[in-house]
Amino acid sequence: MGQTAPALCTECGGRFKLKEDTMTTTDERAVDAGKRAIEATVTGKDPGQGHFVVSLVKSFFRIIGCVIFIILGFSINEMLLAYGAGMFFAAEVLGIAEEMV
Repeated sequence: MGQTAPALCTECGGRFKLKEDTMTTTDERAVDAGKRAIEATVTGKDPGQGHFVVSLVKSFFRIIGCVIFIILGFSINEMLLAYGAGMFFAAEVLGIAEEMV
C-alpha cells in the first residue's frame, strides 16, 4: 500500500534485501569518501617565489651549520663527525639544485 519494494543487494546476487535508509547512508558515505579523495589529490601547484626564498634561506643556515661541524670534526680529530656533516652538506646542495629545476 504505497510502500516501495526494498532494493536487492548487488554484492550478494540479490539474496538479501536492503533497507532504504541503509542505501542512503551507504551512498552518502561513498560520496563523502569520493569528495575527500578528490580534495586530497595533489594539484601540482607552483608554491611561488616566497616558498623558494624561504627554502634557500633555510638551506643557507643548514650549510653554515654543516661547515661548523666539519671544522669542529677536523679540529678535534673526529672524522665520523666531519664525514656526517659532509653528507648533510651534500644533501643540502642537492636540495638547492632541486629547487632550481
